[in-house]
Amino acid sequence: MAWMEQSGKESWRVRWHAPGNTDSVGGFRSQGDARAYVADMAADRRRGAWINPAAGRITLAEWVARWLPAIDLDERTVETYHSRLRCHLLPRFGATPLAEITALDVTL
Repeated sequence: MAWMEQSGKESWRVRWHAPGNTDSVGGFRSQGDARAYVADMAADRRRGAWINPAAGRITLAEWVARWLPAIDLDERTVETYHSRLRCHLLPRFGATPLAEITALDVTL
């Protein structure tokens, strides 16, 4: 379950237990804003739609290393994925956190 706490004179953050640690998101200007985020988080969790904001901190290269072994596709498709990752995606975005990759970045 999530909770909120004051993190500065006029700022609040929301904290929650994640596997192996405690995570948080800050920058709320009021206790009410933080409380609303906690309520939204709880509703999203009940619906099974909540995405941990910390998940966006993982780099594309780290995510690919987890994802590739988990896919079950035709060998030729996997080879194509490897090629596109090696030649195009990882050189440009490999060290970039997932949350920082935008549609515009990918389009350019």
